[in-house]
Amino acid sequence: MAKRLQHLQWKVSLVPENYKKHKWVPAISTGFVARPDVRNVGNFVEGYANNSTKVRGMADGDIYAVASKIVPLKPVPLVLSGGVRGTNAVLWGMGGNAPDWQARAFGAAAFVIKAPHASTIILASEAAQQPHHPLAFPTLNIPTTLT
Repeated sequence: MAKRLQHLQWKVSLVPENYKKHKWVPAISTGFVARPDVRNVGNFVEGYANNSTKVRGMADGDIYAVASKIVPLKPVPLVLSGGVRGTNAVLWGMGGNAPDWQARAFGAAAFVIKAPHASTIILASEAAQQPHHPLAFPTLNIPTTLT
């Protein structure tokens, strides 16, 4: 049995944080994630209705640009991150494919707390816009995910 390719990803740093000793400059990166054979909710429901023994995967992906910055607050630093992604995947492919490619915003904030034994605790939250409707589910609405 041939092994299925789960995903392909690539990321490149365009600008390092604090570029040319400017403390206000965030790190800026771009990249993509390709998921060539994702078995997700949308194609499972469709495939199961047609032939439960042959549920095929679908392809989807993201291309993104992101800026990240560590704000050195005392005593707890703050990490901020935000960007935009072009995607045709709902819930990063797990929820299915979107009807078309869309630009979606995302952002996160985290507090970094030093813990005993050289460990770190990171308390974070993020929000990410999602394509509103998965393919073949026009009444299902998933506008944003929050953690």
